[in-house]
Amino acid sequence: MQNQDPKTLGLSNWKEASKLALLGLSRSPRTKVDHPQLARLFESGMNDALEQTSNQSETSEKQLETSEKQLAPPSVDQGLRGLSSSEGHFLDFVASLSLYQEAGTVALSKEVLGDLIHFDPAPPDSRNLVHQLKLEHVESLQHTPLLFLKYLTHLKQAQVMVPPTTIPYLLELGIKLNQHMETEDYEALKACLKNIVAERGQWLIKLNPKWYKHYGLSLNEQQSDILDLWHHGKEAERKSSLKLLRQLDPDLARSSLMQDFHKERALLRKSLLSILKVNLSSADESFLEACLDDRSQAVQHVAASLLVSLPNSAYVARQTQNLSRYVSLSLLCEAYQMSAQTPTLLKAQESLLHITLPKTKLNESEVRDGLTYVSTKGYETIKGGQKINRLAELIRCVPLSWWTEQFRNKPTVNSQETAPQELSQIVELLVGEAEKHDHAEALINAWIQAYIHQSYIHTQQASNTARFNVKQANLQTPKSASHQENWQTLHQVWGQALLQATKRLSIYGRPLFMNALPLNILKAELISCLQAHDQAWLGTIMADHSEWSIEFSFLVMQAINLELSKIKKRSFPKGLDEVIVHVGLHADINVQVLIDQEWRAYQDCLPSQILSAIDLCQQRFTLRTEIQKQIQGLPSSPQTIPHQGSDF
Repeated sequence: MQNQDPKTLGLSNWKEASKLALLGLSRSPRTKVDHPQLARLFESGMNDALEQTSNQSETSEKQLETSEKQLAPPSVDQGLRGLSSSEGHFLDFVASLSLYQEAGTVALSKEVLGDLIHFDPAPPDSRNLVHQLKLEHVESLQHTPLLFLKYLTHLKQAQVMVPPTTIPYLLELGIKLNQHMETEDYEALKACLKNIVAERGQWLIKLNPKWYKHYGLSLNEQQSDILDLWHHGKEAERKSSLKLLRQLDPDLARSSLMQDFHKERALLRKSLLSILKVNLSSADESFLEACLDDRSQAVQHVAASLLVSLPNSAYVARQTQNLSRYVSLSLLCEAYQMSAQTPTLLKAQESLLHITLPKTKLNESEVRDGLTYVSTKGYETIKGGQKINRLAELIRCVPLSWWTEQFRNKPTVNSQETAPQELSQIVELLVGEAEKHDHAEALINAWIQAYIHQSYIHTQQASNTARFNVKQANLQTPKSASHQENWQTLHQVWGQALLQATKRLSIYGRPLFMNALPLNILKAELISCLQAHDQAWLGTIMADHSEWSIEFSFLVMQAINLELSKIKKRSFPKGLDEVIVHVGLHADINVQVLIDQEWRAYQDCLPSQILSAIDLCQQRFTLRTEIQKQIQGLPSSPQTIPHQGSDF
């Protein structure tokens, strides 16, 4: 072995070894060595190392030095000259082998790969390119998903294509934003992305399994995979798969959940049951009623909270019956019917609402219904004690329409709907009588909580119908469909009456209540506060995500300017910084000049938090201006866009 010339291996020097090791273009690692020279090199080197190791104890230092000289290649690069043993020489052989494996081999031809593995080139692009789209714009937009969605919507309407270099980034960003957007908005964003990447993007989506699963497959096509994940996945995977299945087929999702529901752990049963809020319908009622008898209280409470979101459920009917035992409107109804002849009846100082507070101890039926644990949107504990809160719990569970129905001569299901004007009078009368009551603030707060909850129910119900194309018959019975039609009027009259009551009782400005108000009432209230220089607008304006006219935008900018001028000792009203950032997204673009002309005049006196908010507001204005220029240059975009700021 020692007398063998290394040149017989075809590796006379290090450079030749490197050339052999770096064969290939694809850089895909090789699982085995099939190059004949390197295979012989590896085998010879291994045998040499083993032989040297076994004889090392019997070899003198002089013999070892002689063998090293014989084994060393005659022309060796500087990198090998420092080696002092055959083991080191062998390690260099292994290094060459490693390089060869890491580098890969020459890419195989289409004839060898076959049609199943070979990918055809991308189809030609048939759309015009948006050259103005820059990655820095996209990176900025990802922090404002709704603004990003509106921009993509314009691109989709124009039927243009984004630059190919931005397609991978956009597709990855679309997956990332899934965690930061409402389902309805996100589905719209995904549809826009699939459209604007055009033929090139669709081709790329098919080549990337991650993208294909997210963009290429519809929920219907994923059903078998979703079911498989539901049956065999981990807990987190089962939850996500049930949610997807609930969007795809609510009945299938419920039946899948029911199969082994009783065998699951209590905490998992609670988490899985709460997913039924997605596309909740009257078809879920029987299962939820059964869950009221679950051995876990946590599961019972989730079931009760879902049942109270079904206006026509037996659960809501039971709570309505319970409420009627404690609240009597008979005197008020009689006074209302006689008010045309005797108007003074309604001007009495004492309230005509007859209310008996419930007992603190629940009966067996109330315990089963979990009344003290029902969670509704906007729920808060009300001041006044346990009995007051018991009454408030019932009020939250009962539809607001129940109160107005008591004023009909014959309150039956088929009664003719109350005219809007009369309905408004009845609601104002109810709220006015409640304000006269000893528990006025508690009653108004309970109605506000009911209003918030029922606004949320109707919004979700309408959203589910539109988003998942669920048949109306599955979502509502004929009676609830009638309630849905009447809700628009109830929403208006109750919202206006309760808003005025909150002002009179000094409980004005609750954010969730402001969010639940109809847009026309909210906007009118904002303008009134701004014109009166009432600071209450700071808490109200955050609920307004609608289009801002230039007149309204100017009012807001002037109001902020007034607040900035009042700042002393670097203290400012709560929420002012959030409002300033909010302005950057919703105000008309034309008012941004006021930032430099007026707001910046106070910057020496402003705290760093407000200055940062102003900078962010200005950045969003600038970004929207750039995007507006692009949109106006699109093929199908209008020449003039009313309320430029409102489009974003």
